[in-house]
Amino acid sequence: MSSLPPLTPLPWRRGSDLARAIRSARLRLGLTHTQLAARARVSRLYVYQLEAGKDTARADKALAVLAALGIQALLIPGTPPR
Repeated sequence: MSSLPPLTPLPWRRGSDLARAIRSARLRLGLTHTQLAARARVSRLYVYQLEAGKDTARADKALAVLAALGIQALLIPGTPPR
């Protein structure tokens, strides 16, 4: 089995950013929505909604899905908006 290239860091500004990252990682690992949901202990519908870019996703569940994919979320200080 060949190893996958590393994921590149990307900003998470809206649901669509997170959706792309989750879908890409899930497909790279060859997981179905159901398999990822089981790993993250969330519903299949929740995984589907995350991948659809739902902006009102619960942070705790989103972090569980990311962890199940081997992705770590980092908060990096930036310049506050004026």
